[in-house]
Amino acid sequence: MQNTAWARIVAGAEGPKRRGTAVGWATMMVVGVAYRLLPMMLPARMPTGRSMFAGALLLEAGVLGLFASLLAQSRWAIACGGLVVAGLVVFAGHVVRMVR
Repeated sequence: MQNTAWARIVAGAEGPKRRGTAVGWATMMVVGVAYRLLPMMLPARMPTGRSMFAGALLLEAGVLGLFASLLAQSRWAIACGGLVVAGLVVFAGHVVRMVR
């Protein structure tokens, strides 16, 4: 049973699982904590509206797409990484607005 296709898929997923977990969990935690703590430390309001939803959606879609593309060894990994970067740019824009 060790040479089944499923065993090869699971064995090949170890690297993407680790990367996806590191990027997804750690990044989402940092962004979420920063959204809560920065307004407390700075004299600013927590951002609201569709741009927060867009940033979270970009990050999550990028992480899920990155995991799937690395698992399938496709060329979409760069595009999905771009989604993660776009989500972080939205977050950075919120931080800049909080600091002003």
